[in-house]
Amino acid sequence: MAKASERDRYKYGVCTNRDKDGKPCPKCESKEVQKIRMGQDFVCEECKEPMRQVPPPKPPTPWGKIIGIIVAALIILGAAVYFFVFSRNSNSVETSGGGDTTVVDSLSQDTQVEVIKTDSIVLDKDSLVKPINETGTGEKIVEKEAIIDPRPTEGTINYPYGKYTGDIKDGKPHGNGTIEYTKSYKIISNKDYVASPGDKITGSFREGKINLVTWYQKDGKSIVIK
Repeated sequence: MAKASERDRYKYGVCTNRDKDGKPCPKCESKEVQKIRMGQDFVCEECKEPMRQVPPPKPPTPWGKIIGIIVAALIILGAAVYFFVFSRNSNSVETSGGGDTTVVDSLSQDTQVEVIKTDSIVLDKDSLVKPINETGTGEKIVEKEAIIDPRPTEGTINYPYGKYTGDIKDGKPHGNGTIEYTKSYKIISNKDYVASPGDKITGSFREGKINLVTWYQKDGKSIVIK
């Protein structure tokens, strides 16, 4: 004898009842589908009034579980890719026992880097390459020459209107220095800045000209000039 299915053993309904004041039953308000066994009164569990029969609710689909499995698989795959890339990059870094980190070139261990300091050297293009007699192999020997650019030296320069003290290059103020005025003098020819005896300017100069200085007046005022 075949076993009766759940549809044959139960009926399903929703409550549509209201009280005398028009207030809906809580089951009616929530539109909950109620399951009543065959042979029992087909009434609402809450208000005990007859219900309207509806088709059985559809069983839940497995899509929720499938989507969850896909999301979990993507997370695991992303973590595996990140670990693989990070482990490859970390192979190019070695840490010594003292805590210092040494970066190792992963392309070529034989590569050598030569650092040349040129802060005080000016290369003359006319004297850089000087051909010498060719060798037996046919290669030309090249000799490189460098001209040393003298750095500014500290000193003083006496002017008819005052005295300069500071960095000097080629006999001119070049670098940081100070001019103390002993006579009235126009600081910049195209501006109405006239220093009086006792005034001074302090700042940077370039090739004998003012670059950026502060004019200190004997009455305590100061003006930035550039």
